Amino acid sequence: MKYLMLSAALLFFLTSCQNGCNSGPNAQSNTESVEQLPPPVNEEEARARRALTNNYWVVNFFHRIRDPQANRANQGRWYKFNPDGTYECGQFEKTFCKGKWRLFLEGNRARLDLDAEIPEEDGEWMMQMASTEDIMIWVGTERYGTNNVQMRLENLLFIPKNRQEMGLKN
Repeated sequence: MKYLMLSAALLFFLTSCQNGCNSGPNAQSNTESVEQLPPPVNEEEARARRALTNNYWVVNFFHRIRDPQANRANQGRWYKFNPDGTYECGQFEKTFCKGKWRLFLEGNRARLDLDAEIPEEDGEWMMQMASTEDIMIWVGTERYGTNNVQMRLENLLFIPKNRQEMGLKN
């Protein structure tokens, strides 16, 4: 199963660039002085940032080697990335973390760094996104000891309130 997920992760590749940015109702403004992300270096990075900051990214599959309970325990976990480089995360209706994010493109790979207010929530993830920009695969790295973790995230308009809203069994 882990090889199937890893293969699926490798199949997704950051492709096709589309114009536009998130300026809809989910765009956030902040009256405080906030450190801004440097401008994207190319169209591919601009596309990846735009997709990442669109709506909520919700974990619907979580795999940790030799930990079968990890999937159920992490389903419903969500991330909301803001264009200013900040993010929030939680699970279902509970928000439990805020922090800063950075995206790095390294050849044909994308690395997402999460610097959370809670050190246990820091992370570094190799990220692959479907060309439809509605599914992502994250694979953990050795930096934070998550190289045994893979997640499948889905882009949703709203935070799910419970497992049933995600189409999962209770």
